Amino acid sequence: RPSELSELLAANNLTPVVNLIAITTTAVAELEALGLERGTASPNGFLCIGNPLEYLSIPGVRVQDQGSQLVALAISKVADKAGTWLDMCSGPGGKAAVLEHAVSGTGNLVCYEPHVKRAKLVTSALKDPESTPVLVKRGQDAPESSFAAILLDAPCAGLGSLRRKPESRWTKTPEQLPSLTKLQAELIDAAVLALEPGGMLMYATCSPLVIETNAQIRAALDRHANMSLVDLVPVLQELSPGLELNTTRKTVQLWPHRHGTDAMFMALLKKDEGN
Repeated sequence: RPSELSELLAANNLTPVVNLIAITTTAVAELEALGLERGTASPNGFLCIGNPLEYLSIPGVRVQDQGSQLVALAISKVADKAGTWLDMCSGPGGKAAVLEHAVSGTGNLVCYEPHVKRAKLVTSALKDPESTPVLVKRGQDAPESSFAAILLDAPCAGLGSLRRKPESRWTKTPEQLPSLTKLQAELIDAAVLALEPGGMLMYATCSPLVIETNAQIRAALDRHANMSLVDLVPVLQELSPGLELNTTRKTVQLWPHRHGTDAMFMALLKKDEGN
């Protein structure tokens, strides 16, 4: 909305409060007992004023923006927990930790990360890395018809996290976008092939740029007649009833000035049962 532009720009100049996620019910109870304020966007989110180190020793507690929390919680809510899931671009591992908890005892999670250092971060983020393979592998190399659910948190310009990475104002350029959008499309195509019939794909970027968000989804649906767009708004509203969302579209764009999160975009697609 043009009328909110000044408010958005001002929000991007503010230092954000540290967000924590409590992945387990026990972790939620411990943070509540310590008197931490609940986040307003994520049902598992908490706000931490000051140094978070004392809370990070609690099992199931980690630093994670509430927008990122919602991405992982949303796909966890709708996907088949008895199946095998893929976190296609899993570094540094925050969302993978949420997915791991969601399928614990019922299904399986596989994590891909093409960069060795980031793959090590994923392994360290997991509760039981021996049971969750973290492979140094590109998403484009995922095997066909192998996964009930895929989270594709795609590489992007990252302009949705300006509050946390103000240097992006100077390090990001328009010339970087063509290679990023090409990679995003390649990963989407690979994810579609890797899904089992009836499988769910969550596409997410930390970006408010339409070329990386709704334009990618429209193009993907044009390329893949066997994929349909699932209305993600009711899923998010069930997770977080107070969340103000645009109900005229099926994708979700979060905003720092409106939701107190990074500007995360997410879209949920489903593969036809027949193919």
